[in-house]
Amino acid sequence: MHPSIRNHADQPRNPNYKKDIAYVTKYLKWILNSIGIWPAVLKGVGKFLPKITIGLSNLVVLFIEVQCVLHILLEEKDPFLRMRLLGLICYTLISLLKYSALTIRKSKIKYCIEQMYADWKQVSKQVEFERDRTLMLKYGKIGRNLTIYSAVFMYSGNMCYITIMQYAIGSHVDENNRTIKMLVYPTYSGLFDVQKTPIYEIVYVLQCMCTFMLNTVTASCCGLAALFATHACGQIDVIMSQLNDLTDEKFSKKNCNPNARLREIVQHHIRILKYKRQGKVNHCPSLIKTISRAIVDSLR
Repeated sequence: MHPSIRNHADQPRNPNYKKDIAYVTKYLKWILNSIGIWPAVLKGVGKFLPKITIGLSNLVVLFIEVQCVLHILLEEKDPFLRMRLLGLICYTLISLLKYSALTIRKSKIKYCIEQMYADWKQVSKQVEFERDRTLMLKYGKIGRNLTIYSAVFMYSGNMCYITIMQYAIGSHVDENNRTIKMLVYPTYSGLFDVQKTPIYEIVYVLQCMCTFMLNTVTASCCGLAALFATHACGQIDVIMSQLNDLTDEKFSKKNCNPNARLREIVQHHIRILKYKRQGKVNHCPSLIKTISRAIVDSLR
């Protein structure tokens, strides 16, 4: 379901706004819903689903993270392998911090999405309606495509690695004549024997879920940045076109008061500036990502 749109009393000027919004936000909505960040309006038991999703996602990642840390500290003796595994731990931890940043800023994300819905709903009909809608669709398509690209790159890379590589590595026989089945994320054998069935299968599924969640967090950050930035660009272009119409006195032919129209444009501009300030919710995850990139590169 969609988040509530402010100014419900205003009648939509854009009869196609539902279709336009669905087109622009379709894939990002899928991604954010999978980690409980999309500000959906749910009733009954369903309103607890986002919190349950966030809680379970954090538990899965923490389980994998703790297993890796214990393995490095208590079992792994090779310093080179320790350093390589430390990069994996840093990546997982940083992704968890980005997820926490998105969760904390969920209210700001909701505001920006609601404002975006309102902008699509109230595409001005006082100018050339199709022109303004075309401008917004132009930038909306760019944001949609960037979301698709980021999701495809993330999921096709890491998910293929943890699935295909899992079988490519195969298994081997150790010095005790035991068949050792490999896992992408190392585990600590002091808690349980991961080679036993069904423990191995359960841990493998949890690792796949962890990888999916980490990829989704990164794709969400990229998608939100693309959606908010392109929407702001579209709104700025709409204002510029409205100002051009005002200076060319196109409104006088339609018996439109230039002063009233200028006031509407200024108010629209103020809303965009506020939207841009609220849209900086992605700055913290981006900063975390930059720091993590530097840390991982230093461990290579």
